[in-house]
Parts: sequence; C-alpha cells; structure tokens
Amino acid sequence: MGKNRIRDSLIRKIMNIAVHEMVAKHANRPDASHFLRSEIVEYRAQEEKLSLKYADVLFSEQEAIKKLKEIIEETM
Repeated sequence: MGKNRIRDSLIRKIMNIAVHEMVAKHANRPDASHFLRSEIVEYRAQEEKLSLKYADVLFSEQEAIKKLKEIIEETM
C-alpha cells in the first residue's frame, strides 16, 4: 500500500472513531450504543496498525488538536 493510500485509510479510521464516539454518546437506543462502542475498539486497533507506518513523523498532541479544531471550524 502506498503512502497516499495509507494516509487516506488512516484519516478514514480517525474520522470513523470520532463519528462513532459522538453517535454512541448521543444514541437513544442502548443496543446501538453498545454496537458503536465495539466498532470504536475495532477502528482504534486498525488505526494503531496504520500509524506504525509513520513512525518517523513526529508532532505534538497540541499541534494535532489545534489543526483538527481548525479543520472542523472551516467545515462547519
């Protein structure tokens, strides 16, 4: 898998985690919440495997949070 495909896959996994966490938190049905939380565990495991491909890329958590907030604000 090329770096672009790995990057795109990693982005998809991160977004899936975020969306599933928000939906699980606000779901009205307990069975949906349980299912979504199990999906989150799976996406996190897959994300960890993909992030190993970028072991040479270092950035601070604050930098990542700031960038994600900027992107969210731009898209809202």
